Amino acid sequence: MNRTITLSSFGEEFFRKWKCYKKNISNREIKEWLICSDYCIDAKSKNDTLTFTIFPSNLRFKIFKETKQILTQDMKHITNISKEVLDYLKNNKECFSIGIILRNKKLFVHNLNEMSKHLHAQIEDYKTMPEDLQKQKKEEHRLIVDFVNYIDSKKCDKKLVSYFFLVMQTVAFIMEFLIIRENANSIYWISDRDKIISFDDGVIYYLLNALVFLLVKERKKDYKIGLFPFEELQHFDSILRIPDIITGTLSSISSKNGAVFAEKEKHRDVFRDVIYNNPRIFLMYYIWDKIKGHQEFVILNHP
Repeated sequence: MNRTITLSSFGEEFFRKWKCYKKNISNREIKEWLICSDYCIDAKSKNDTLTFTIFPSNLRFKIFKETKQILTQDMKHITNISKEVLDYLKNNKECFSIGIILRNKKLFVHNLNEMSKHLHAQIEDYKTMPEDLQKQKKEEHRLIVDFVNYIDSKKCDKKLVSYFFLVMQTVAFIMEFLIIRENANSIYWISDRDKIISFDDGVIYYLLNALVFLLVKERKKDYKIGLFPFEELQHFDSILRIPDIITGTLSSISSKNGAVFAEKEKHRDVFRDVIYNNPRIFLMYYIWDKIKGHQEFVILNHP
């Protein structure tokens, strides 16, 4: 089987960290995974930041119980972060996180163009499907057509759609990696409750399924993607605080001459005690390369 994956663009450092992470998980033959995600998007004086936290699905009840007891507040409501919270996030060997800071506004235009191309291709694919499959996907097709009409309209919020596509694309890349390289049978995605997820009746779920199908192709057929309705996401708030605290910190730091700065002590504490040199947290910038004329992931080196 062809094991080429899109996530290779993250570089060798990602795979080195992932391999170390896998060695510390008791059950190495993991068939079900869970992805949690949180974002800070278009907030004044903040870095645009995305965080994706991955862990084995069979540990979700254990992690839910721990986070409900220890991570009792979202980062924005914390004044002073406790040692218990810092120790839990630092020493939790069951979770692997990917933190992405967006660095160039050119990405907005690029992502919008990519989204438009991707959706038009899906609409054309629908026309060639057998009649019984068209009936099956009729509602999905309607939502996609409506979304394309929105993108092509003057009222389109280009920045929102750009972020929408980036989140969907990154989740799809992670799912492809887990399906092809980890031979996953089931992957569940739990997202922060924001306008990206609720937008246009949750069309992102239909598009994500279609994109993962295109990435995996015929290489594996027996896999399932589990997605939770928007109204059910509130039940996962405590688990979502893992990526929430990482996002809250990365969105609030700045760096100059190899030094990292943060206005609030809580962000300095998390960066120093949890994120810095953590083998289970992979950080990168997502940039627009002006010379090459395309988007790239660049490893964020610690100072």
